[in-house]
Amino acid sequence: MSVRRLPGKRAFTLVELMVALTGGLIFSVFVFMLTRDVSRFFRNESGLADATTAVLTGYQRLRADVQRAGFLASPNLVKDLGRCPTRLSPTTAVTTTSIDGGYWADHALMRDMALARVNAAATTSTWLTAVGLAPDELILWGNYTTADQYPARSVNATDSKIFLDPQSDELARAGYATTLSPSDAKAVLGTIFPAGRILRLVSANTGEEQYTVVADVKADAATTPEVQVLNTIPLVLKAGNPTCGLRGLGADVLVNPVNIIRYRLSTLSGNAAYAALYSGTGGTAGADAAWPRFDLLREEISPSSAITTPLSQELVAEFAVDFRVGVQGLDAATNTLVSGSTTSDANYLRFVGQSTVAPAANVNNGPHLIRGLSPRLAVRSRVPDRQANVASGAGLYRVPLTTGSGGTGASDYARVRTLQSFIATRNTRNRVWN
Repeated sequence: MSVRRLPGKRAFTLVELMVALTGGLIFSVFVFMLTRDVSRFFRNESGLADATTAVLTGYQRLRADVQRAGFLASPNLVKDLGRCPTRLSPTTAVTTTSIDGGYWADHALMRDMALARVNAAATTSTWLTAVGLAPDELILWGNYTTADQYPARSVNATDSKIFLDPQSDELARAGYATTLSPSDAKAVLGTIFPAGRILRLVSANTGEEQYTVVADVKADAATTPEVQVLNTIPLVLKAGNPTCGLRGLGADVLVNPVNIIRYRLSTLSGNAAYAALYSGTGGTAGADAAWPRFDLLREEISPSSAITTPLSQELVAEFAVDFRVGVQGLDAATNTLVSGSTTSDANYLRFVGQSTVAPAANVNNGPHLIRGLSPRLAVRSRVPDRQANVASGAGLYRVPLTTGSGGTGASDYARVRTLQSFIATRNTRNRVWN
């Protein structure tokens, strides 16, 4: 039986099918490669965008704290002419032993109170040294919890007790009311004056300041709010000191807390509350678990030398790789502004160095002359995007990480975003400083 072929009807030959399949395969490979590259580019740019967002949000928090430094606190406690007990001769370089009130030895960070201090190269590690980085540590003093000064009804210096005015508008703004139960009243007071924080007392009549530490708060009744201070850092009475001190019942006294805020590069990997951020799920087969990681932390620390654990911790910017702080201050001798950025610069230590050590201890030097800080924060992307640094010369464009997984020995390089600006600080009070 013969098969009749219709005119114009024929199938593809094997050669034609093979050519078509090969062409389709080549096109599919091209599309796959294009999609892979686009996906990788999108992933890299997404990681870079995350780093940009992190450096921006972290820097804004840092900026706000720097601008508030010195608020309702002394810009240089050891040289403050308004402090009681008063320091020694204004023309004498200050040393630890010349500071009135030896009880501050156990509260070094209260004695060191300043507008700002910088501990250069405070964060170290093998990796940071290898890549030539030495991040600083910035410490700020000021009232970071409230914007009010709370009036006292009376002060019992003998028993180290300060009785607040329960009808004051300042307490009312904090949620305190005389109708509260004693337990609720104490809870409100505890949020304003947490135990272990510095307490500043100011005489509204004379402007004299005293500093001590909160021991506890008490409210046997909501009408009798009370702040108890450490008796080891006693309040000074005018009756026992011819130059300064509390007068009468202390009804002209205003009080406020002073916080110590520290910015530094470290990690919260040991904190269970942040465990999800350190799971090591990124990179190739979780390779970023082996990559060095630091974060910019904002911590409140205790003025007590015996308490080394931060009172509170907050992760401000993930994957930070560098944090440096420059300073601009007033040269009191020439009335000109000078800047410094490293410990090798004499101007740097004049303003942010320890006030009990030269050159900050010398006349016309000290943190009260700071007029602005220039923090520089660098944050890397979570995962690397290259295995070579395409940029050469100065500048932090990419940072090398540890050896990638697979044992190839190649270094992984992650992109870096850096932000730096000049932040003007609060001007010192209108006093003559020596």
